[in-house]
Amino acid sequence: PRPACGAALCSGLRHPCRTTAGRCERSSANAVMASSNDAQLKWLSQCEEDVVQDDLTQLVSETRGVMEKLADAAVKLGAWQMVLWQPRFVYAETDGLCYQKVSTNDKPIGKPKKVAFSSVSKIDELEYSEFVVQCTGRDYTFKAGDPNQCTVIVHNLRQLLSRYRESHVDGRAPGQSLKPARGSAKAS
Repeated sequence: PRPACGAALCSGLRHPCRTTAGRCERSSANAVMASSNDAQLKWLSQCEEDVVQDDLTQLVSETRGVMEKLADAAVKLGAWQMVLWQPRFVYAETDGLCYQKVSTNDKPIGKPKKVAFSSVSKIDELEYSEFVVQCTGRDYTFKAGDPNQCTVIVHNLRQLLSRYRESHVDGRAPGQSLKPARGSAKAS
């Protein structure tokens, strides 16, 4: 009979098997090693998730500040058109870009408004530190404090938009499966 460790001989020089409570110590060592490998893989996976989360947190925290937002309606004066830039506190969340009015000392006031990433089709950097968030039905134009801030904001928003789209493939929320739920009727 073969021992639990699977060795052809459980005695001799090729595999000097020691038994403890009737079990081969080699098979016990293999089980411990497999358990250790599983623990290491879980730890590595958790570390990777932590790095992704830290990166996401950094993207969100860097994508904020007082900027100017182009008002919706421009005033027309004959052949001229007057545009109005309004100061807004702008910040990113994992699912959209938010903005809200600011007080005279640049503190956010009022209820924030959100441009959901689900409605964003494109984010473009324009000239003069401006960028536009193109959505279905409307565009939002913002002006950053300087060209470098604008470049960072646009880059971060594009990264957040890409991550949002990756996590919401086919309109699914993160963690939602493509498989039908148990007990649901199958199409015939």
